[in-house]
Amino acid sequence: MPGSQAVPGRWMGEPQSRRTHTRTPHTSTPTPPATGPTPPPTPNPADRERLLRDRLRAELGPERFSRYFEQGARLSVTEECIEVVVPSPFMAERFSRQLLATVRRAAAAQGEAPVEVRVRIDRSLEHQPEARAPIPERAIPRPTPERTRRPKLTLRHRLDEFIVGESNRLAHTAASRIAEGVDDAIFSPLFLHGPSGVGKTHLLQGVARRYLERCPGSRIRYVTAEAFTNEYITAIRSNATDTFRRSLRGVKLLCLDDVHFLRGKKSTQNELLHTLDAIALTEARIVLASDEHPRRIGEFSEHLVSRFLSGAIVRIEEPDEVLCGRLVRALAVRRELPLTADGLAVLTHRAANAASGGQGRSVREIEGLLNQVEAVRRLTPDLCGGLGPMDASAVRRALGLSEGAAMHRGANRKPVRLETILREACAQLRVEAEDLFGKGRHKRVVLARGLIVRLARELTTLSYPEIARGLRRPNHSTVITANQRIGRQMEADTLADCGPDLAGLTIADLLARIRGRVLEQTGR
Repeated sequence: MPGSQAVPGRWMGEPQSRRTHTRTPHTSTPTPPATGPTPPPTPNPADRERLLRDRLRAELGPERFSRYFEQGARLSVTEECIEVVVPSPFMAERFSRQLLATVRRAAAAQGEAPVEVRVRIDRSLEHQPEARAPIPERAIPRPTPERTRRPKLTLRHRLDEFIVGESNRLAHTAASRIAEGVDDAIFSPLFLHGPSGVGKTHLLQGVARRYLERCPGSRIRYVTAEAFTNEYITAIRSNATDTFRRSLRGVKLLCLDDVHFLRGKKSTQNELLHTLDAIALTEARIVLASDEHPRRIGEFSEHLVSRFLSGAIVRIEEPDEVLCGRLVRALAVRRELPLTADGLAVLTHRAANAASGGQGRSVREIEGLLNQVEAVRRLTPDLCGGLGPMDASAVRRALGLSEGAAMHRGANRKPVRLETILREACAQLRVEAEDLFGKGRHKRVVLARGLIVRLARELTTLSYPEIARGLRRPNHSTVITANQRIGRQMEADTLADCGPDLAGLTIADLLARIRGRVLEQTGR
């Protein structure tokens, strides 16, 4: 512009009032010569903890991270170590087993030098409330009573009514430990598996019932996998998942039956996984049951299978013949069905050989046989000799096993020889043949003779005199007396009481065991 003069140190057109902001000459200072790249500053412990938390959250997922490190354990980073503080020894053991490697891996991924990870127990954390953000009033779901209603807990079975045998002894012991709170951490989670009808549901309900008797008012849940799935689906549809989760994650004992029902249901499996992780952090006990081993269920989450395998896996086998005999007697007594010793033997033999028809031995099979016998006895008592105790012939008629049909079925089988009965009885009772044929009256020898006579009358066509000659007895009256004595002892559930190797076995148990071995030897 004409007449305008540039003022040194001021922009053209700049108001006069900004003259004070004139540039001053820049005096440069000498820069020291570069000696290489400057290393980044070492993060302080607070920054290292924040970075470690971020990595753990990314690896575990927000929900699992919150459950472990915000609602359970406390994580802190110092110059010397990474410390995880937990409220109980149970959580310390669980954390060391499941998450210690994850923490080390996350620390290494963010460039940490090898550092010690310590787990410390601080029981004061048990009583500290969880820090939760306030939920806006409008965000709280208002489920109707119908959508959160659960069926009333019905526990029909008791542990003290469970019939124990070799096939289920370990499962019963483990279940009892959890119910009684004795070394229960060793067995939780307890996963029972085995074929249908061997007592898995009985044990689960028995554990729940005994736990309630021991700890009245405790929150427990017995639920089938089908009911769990239905409740979860209903909760999602009614926007009540928080209510559903609270109903499970605050329990002291969770018994989940028929786990194999969850096969292929990925969403429900994920919910169960989070549920098991959450209640395990509170030292709750978990008992599960399935028809199959966790690894053989198929279409199952590997993470869930891993949780199952972290506890005790116990298989329940089909009942053997001795246990079948105990089950027949116990179930007959409960329903007040009178049976003679011979009648019990027929039912036991039929139940123990159910597998020959393509079905496995099971309690349900035995209950079905008893139902049939009881129904025939009530509806047509004349066919069963009235309303008195049912003997072998009456039981056979009730089951449709006529004497002629039984003989026809056995026509193609090897006949049972007295020598086979003698050999198996001596082996089971550890009696020498010369003692059996001699004049000795040792308790085991007398018992062996009686059992041999009983089985000879049941499995062979030999008369009393023929049996007496086979045992080298001078007359058959002693054989008749031995048979009658064994019958009375079986009806009275008399214990064998012949040494520690036979402890807990009744006379009927021994008879069933020897009978099973004899029939096995003869292919029957």
